[in-house]
Formats: sequence, C-alpha cells, structure tokens
Amino acid sequence: MKAFTIFVLLAALLIVGCGEKEQSKEQPKEEPKSQAKPEPKPEPEPEPKEEPAPEPKEEAAPEPEPKEEPAPEPKEKSLSEREVDRLLEEAVPGGQALELRDDGNYYEKDQQTAYTGWVKQVTSEGRVQSLEQLQDGRKNGLSLRWHQNGQRSLEGNFSDNKSDGAWIGWHENGEKAGERNYREGVLHGPFAQSWPNGQSMMEGNYSAGNQEGVWVRWHENGQKQQEITYRGGEIIIANYWNSSGDVVESLPDGRPAGPLR
Repeated sequence: MKAFTIFVLLAALLIVGCGEKEQSKEQPKEEPKSQAKPEPKPEPEPEPKEEPAPEPKEEAAPEPEPKEEPAPEPKEKSLSEREVDRLLEEAVPGGQALELRDDGNYYEKDQQTAYTGWVKQVTSEGRVQSLEQLQDGRKNGLSLRWHQNGQRSLEGNFSDNKSDGAWIGWHENGEKAGERNYREGVLHGPFAQSWPNGQSMMEGNYSAGNQEGVWVRWHENGQKQQEITYRGGEIIIANYWNSSGDVVESLPDGRPAGPLR
C-alpha cells in the first residue's frame, strides 16, 4: 500500500513538471526592451579664465612744480640805468663837440661828415639833462631827459628830427606822469596824464593834432572834474564838477561857469 501511494505521488509530480515545460515553450519570449539612450549631458561651458590682475605700475614720482618766478615789472623804460650809464660814457657833449650848421644837421667841429652817434647835454655842474641818438646829423632814434633830481623825466623817439610814436613821462617822485603819441611830429592817438600821487588826471584822444571824442579829467582826489566831447578840436558837449562832486554849469562856449575847486 505504501508503495502504491509513493508511485501515485511520483506520477503526479511528473505530470506537473511536464505541464510546466509545455507551458514555457508556448509562451513567446519577451524581446528585451531597447534601453533608451540617455540624452547627452550638455558639456559645461568652460569658465572664463581669470586673467591675472596686472601688477600695479610704480607711480612715477611727481615732477616738482616749477617755482613761480616773479612777473617782470612793466618795461616802460627802454634802457636800464646800466645801459644809460654806458651810453653816457660813449656820448659826446653836444655843446662842446657838435655844431649845428646851415643845412640843419649836426657836425663834429672841424668835420665835414654829419655826426652819427649819441650826444648828451650836461650842465656846468655836471648834471645830465638829455641823451639823444643822431644819425647823419639829425635826431633819429631814442631821446631821454632827466629832472633836476636825476629822475628820468621823458622818453621817446625821433624820426628825422620829429617826435614819432609814444612818449612817456615821469614825475620827480618816479610816478608815471603820462603818455602821448605822435605821428610825424603831430599829436595823434591816445593821450593820458596822471597826478604825482598816481591818480589819473586826464585821458583822451588826438587826431592829427586835434582833440577828438570824449575827454575826461579828474581832480587829484579822484573826483571827476570834467567830461567833454570834441569834434575836430571843437567842444560839442561839456559837463563839469567841483572836487566835492557838485555839478558846475557850463557857459555857451563850453567853459565852466564857476570854479572847479
């Protein structure tokens, strides 16, 4: 009996095993799923290389600031005192060495050629009065004159014995006295005059020897004294003030009707 039971169990196991084999044969084999290729990862952009910071340049030492030189004083005098002294040594004394002849030219005594060079006028006490430049016996070039105290009083130029260009004057105290202009010996151009204290005294303009345009004059205290308009040397309009600033009436001919003190 036991043997029969074991036989039945073995037969059942055999049948079950064959069924599984048949079943496995009938089922189609599943094709392996194609594996999706992963999308390529974007390559990271290369990070910009940091350029090394330039080494700081050594700052050049600042150049020393140029020293401010004092502004030169206005050169109104064409010759320095040293140059004048040199020319005075060179110049001949006019009254002793030169003579004016009938042709209007200066000659050295006993000479037939008109003088060219510097001539000076000196007083019997030895004080220099003037220094002038002559060419062919005539005044051509610089002319200088002095006050009694030795202060230069006037400077200008001659052209063929006639004043020409700007002439500048100084007071005995050294203050500028004024400036006037000439053309062939005739006043022409700006005219200015100052008081010894440096205050302007008069300003105006000449045209061919005649006062022209507006002329202004001041009192020594700086108060305006007169303002006159000229045309061809004739007064057109005239206004006057005294030293206190009060108006002074003018007469029909343009003169002030009262004192201007």
